[in-house]
Amino acid sequence: MADAPAPKVDTHHEPVNPEVLRKVRTWSMVVAAILVAVGAWWLLREVNTGRELERWARLHTIESGYRDAFSTRGWTNPAEDVDLTVRDKHVKALEEFLPTAESDAGLAAHVHALIADVRMSQAYGRMAAGAGADVDGYLADAQKHLEILRDKFPDAQLNWSQFGRAIRNRDGSGTGSSDAPSIVRRALADVATLRAWEKDNALKKVEPDADTTVVLRTTAGDVRLKVYGSASPNTVKAFLDRVCAGGLDGVRVFQRRERADENWLRVGDDRTKAATPTDDDRVAWDEATPGETRAPESGRFRILHAPGTVTSWHGIADSDDDPQQFLIVTKESTALNFENTPFARVEEGPSMSTIERMVGLATYAKDQPDIRGKKPALADQIVAAPRIVKAIVYDKGAARACTGPLDDDEKSLDALKADKYRKDEPPPAPPAAPAAMGDAPPAMEGDGK
Repeated sequence: MADAPAPKVDTHHEPVNPEVLRKVRTWSMVVAAILVAVGAWWLLREVNTGRELERWARLHTIESGYRDAFSTRGWTNPAEDVDLTVRDKHVKALEEFLPTAESDAGLAAHVHALIADVRMSQAYGRMAAGAGADVDGYLADAQKHLEILRDKFPDAQLNWSQFGRAIRNRDGSGTGSSDAPSIVRRALADVATLRAWEKDNALKKVEPDADTTVVLRTTAGDVRLKVYGSASPNTVKAFLDRVCAGGLDGVRVFQRRERADENWLRVGDDRTKAATPTDDDRVAWDEATPGETRAPESGRFRILHAPGTVTSWHGIADSDDDPQQFLIVTKESTALNFENTPFARVEEGPSMSTIERMVGLATYAKDQPDIRGKKPALADQIVAAPRIVKAIVYDKGAARACTGPLDDDEKSLDALKADKYRKDEPPPAPPAAPAAMGDAPPAMEGDGK
């Protein structure tokens, strides 16, 4: 039997309600918008998180570059370069980075706190070094960043009052309270206290005596000195007495040292007056002067060794000052601070030019590179050591009666003929000109010509 035809399927549908269709479309658009918004929010969050992490990474790079300077223990050794220069570079790097961190409250607060910390360390260090001129600036900068931290970032951890309780109880009294100050407020109070203390108690700049001038008339030119009679009275008196007695006449400026933290010319004792010294004589010059040493004075702890400072000399193992030898500082020499006793300074101008000429003179190490292995005491000695021909003390411009004999122009400081005894070294002979092409070579010994 033939198969019956399949029944026809009725494909007729009821028309879709337009209201339902509208709602479906609306909700689809809402869902799509929500998904887009969530996706955009997530993407923006990831981008911002990445930027935040990048900013913290940049700060870490800056801090890594100043890792040695970051420790607040640095202020305990204020004369070191880490306090004098590296910390300034550290602060500059943080300040240049700060504008990029302002959009991140946590990061910005952290940077402001870091800058305040570095400036406080510098202030303590300069106070310890007696350099009051720098201290107030460092404290003012620390105060500025602490005030920003207090006012713009109240939610920063350092502004939480809970930390104030422990600070309030540092002296062992009280139980603390809910209104205890924050660390930032406590630090600001400390800054105000330090600024007031520095103003009243810090070491004031030491000025030399106005009326007394010593002129060292050397073969390299004149050097005028002003003495620190108030800071180093015993050392100054011994120095002036020696000048009046003619004790410096004929003494040589025999040694030069150039190091990162120690730069000076060394003025010798009576042994350096020898007319034609041997190498052994010169080696002995490096040793301490025979005689009773001098105890350090307050000038040692009040005057830093800037260029032009005239200071005592003593051996590495000694603390008392040599009875005759002294140093003229040619560049800032932090290694001498609080170790040697300053008692005078070189006047600016022509006198410093004379010092520069002495610095330019050749030493044995330059002429004989192997001298350090043979006779190390000679290495830094000046080959053609300048000699002090005459030293004169002037009071209010008039030569002291103890000094003599003097030429007419030397009796008054105003009439003094500058650099009267200067004798410059003759310039070195120029190298022989190379033989012209085609010329016969010079004859050699033993070739029969």
